[in-house]
Amino acid sequence: MNIVEQRKSISSLYVLKAICAFLVVIIHFPMKYGYYFYPIVRIAVPCFFMISGYFLYSDNREKLISNLKRALRKTLQVTIWAYFFYFLVELFLFLIFRNSTLDIPSHTLLYYIVAGPSIGGSSHLWYLIAYIETLIIALICARTNTIKVLWWLFPIGLILNLLIGKYSFILPPIDFSVVGLPKYIAARNFITIGIPAFAVGLFLRKNITLIQQRFTAQKIWIATVVFLMLAIIEFAFLEVQYGRENTGDISFFTIPLTVCLVLLCLQYPSFGAGSYFSTIGRKYSTDIYIYHMFGGNFLVGFIGAIIYKITGIECLALYNAPTVFVATLIFVIVWQRCVEWAKMKTSKIFAAIAR
Repeated sequence: MNIVEQRKSISSLYVLKAICAFLVVIIHFPMKYGYYFYPIVRIAVPCFFMISGYFLYSDNREKLISNLKRALRKTLQVTIWAYFFYFLVELFLFLIFRNSTLDIPSHTLLYYIVAGPSIGGSSHLWYLIAYIETLIIALICARTNTIKVLWWLFPIGLILNLLIGKYSFILPPIDFSVVGLPKYIAARNFITIGIPAFAVGLFLRKNITLIQQRFTAQKIWIATVVFLMLAIIEFAFLEVQYGRENTGDISFFTIPLTVCLVLLCLQYPSFGAGSYFSTIGRKYSTDIYIYHMFGGNFLVGFIGAIIYKITGIECLALYNAPTVFVATLIFVIVWQRCVEWAKMKTSKIFAAIAR
């Protein structure tokens, strides 16, 4: 089964990607009681990495290298455009509101390598930088036939993530500003989350037959419920003991819970086939991740400003995760269709010239 056929046959993973896209929006925009969904919300980024690793893996080394190269090229293109887009947004705001300033802060070289530039509302794009670096490391390992190194890096990266993030109280306080990194960036990069979660996806794909022979759907359901309860208990404990200033993204039970959810999807590969949720996950989830900050801060904000100007009512209710998700989804659907139309017209023009 080639990678295209494999992706089409596991629509449940695309449903999961659509859900994770919404969970990412919850992280950045308010929703009633949304903070108490964080044991589930924080699976979103690891899940994206895992699903990517699962789809890209192949037992054939040349095929694996080809898959990684293609993913790297595409991600580089998407990332360059994403940063350029947010620069255009900042430039537009600067030209419209002359009293504002271009929000392009300077950082250290290490910061740019780990998290990428920060232009306006683009700080969430660290994920794309981490994904690019993860793909580069995976490609090097694939070329040198040392892909198993990634599985050894899994526990190292995860332990570092926990010790820098949610469980930083175990160690003496570390001042990452000395090397030009805020604490949350030190725990949010390709070493501490990208490679570990991506490696799990590779491992699952390589061993999926054996895993499904040993673990029935019933066992996976039980494990999912158990790890969900443990994640909730862990979250409550950390909240009570250390409060919200604990800046890590994932907790100890986040990764096991994410693995169980991915395995559940693999147990029911046709779940959601042909549904709009599957389509959102397959076609729009990446763009929702990229543009949801624009959707919330600009699109929804613009609508709110119009309503306020007409009615004098400040519509704070607009600034919530469901509204931002829907607004962003509409934007990316329109955006993708415009891009497809432009490509079609351009190809026709070049074809006419070639004649």
